[in-house]
Amino acid sequence: MAVVATAFWTRLDTEGHDCCRLVRLPDGWRLVGDAVFLHQDRPCALAYRVDCTAGWQTISAEVQGIAAGKPLAFEVARTAGGHWVL
Repeated sequence: MAVVATAFWTRLDTEGHDCCRLVRLPDGWRLVGDAVFLHQDRPCALAYRVDCTAGWQTISAEVQGIAAGKPLAFEVARTAGGHWVL
């Protein structure tokens, strides 16, 4: 796995920022990052991962962390038939 690019940006509409990296996998791509921001005046901290094929078709995604004071964990994956499952 090789890191191809990194990015950092700051929200303009409220407090918050995001930092991520794009990683080349043997058979595709992975975007991995962390976002920290305010939502409804409550702090949120989320870690995310998105896996794609070499042709940029999303295979799976995962988000976990805390949002507005509550734990959050969410994962989706695409089946061989192209359907999304939680």
